Amino acid sequence: MSRRYQDDTFSLDQAAHLRSETQYLLSRLRRVGDTSWPQPGYVIDSDETDEHVTHDYAFCWEHARMVALGDSILTGFEMFPVNTSQDEADFQEYCAFHGCSEPLNTGTPTDRWIDNALGLTEADPYAVVVTPYELTRSAANMRIDDRRWPVWMRQAKRVLTAARGGAR
Repeated sequence: MSRRYQDDTFSLDQAAHLRSETQYLLSRLRRVGDTSWPQPGYVIDSDETDEHVTHDYAFCWEHARMVALGDSILTGFEMFPVNTSQDEADFQEYCAFHGCSEPLNTGTPTDRWIDNALGLTEADPYAVVVTPYELTRSAANMRIDDRRWPVWMRQAKRVLTAARGGAR
């Protein structure tokens, strides 16, 4: 997108143009990388006591069951995995089990998650790696009048250029 929308209001034509360009870029991103939502993330919890909750880490289902069983043995209390995919998340999480690192859906991205994903928390947003998934997930959670769209568009074009083997 060559122009920035300067004010907080869009005309219907501007909004339609932005939606059209976004849909076009999203369809191209699906061809170059994984844009599907990852599996849900799980944390370990207990109804019996809050004192023995040992993790604020997210795990995939397989490893969450293993960690919950191990914690049950260690603490003597029932421990179980709790699905966090209906929460809100400030950043992309990965399974904390040693050696796994599967991406996890730990909730709806907050503004902070989107800022991180687009590189807006860095000195040079265009020097960071942005994935097709991060672009897809942030696009699904940004309003049409969000001021981050120009950055999103540029990041999407960078990802597509890199996928074609071109320079960033």
